[in-house]
Amino acid sequence: MAEQRPERVLADGAITVSPIMQAKGNEADVVYVLGLDRIAQREDNIKLRNQLFVGISRSRGWVHLSGTGMEGHPLAGEIQRVLAAGDTLNFTYRAPKRQLDDNG
Repeated sequence: MAEQRPERVLADGAITVSPIMQAKGNEADVVYVLGLDRIAQREDNIKLRNQLFVGISRSRGWVHLSGTGMEGHPLAGEIQRVLAAGDTLNFTYRAPKRQLDDNG
C-alpha cells in the first residue's frame, strides 16, 4: 500500500486552484474568490458566508472577488460599503437563529 501524504497546496511559481476547506490554514499573496454570485443568491447561508470569509482571509495582500449578475443583491451593497470604508471595518453582531450547540 502506498504511503499517504498530504497534498501540497501551494507551490512556488505556480497557480493553485483549491476548494475553500483545503485552502484553510494556507496563505497566498493574491487570492481569487470565484462564484460570489452563488453566495449572493443564498446570502443567509452561514456556511457559504463562512467559506467566503475563509477565502478572503487566506490573502496576505490582494483579494479579487468574482461574480456575475449581483446588481441589487444586498451582498453587493455590503461589499461596496466595505470598499468605501477604506481601512476601517465595522461589524454588526446579530444573534444566531439557533444556538451553536443545538442539534437542529
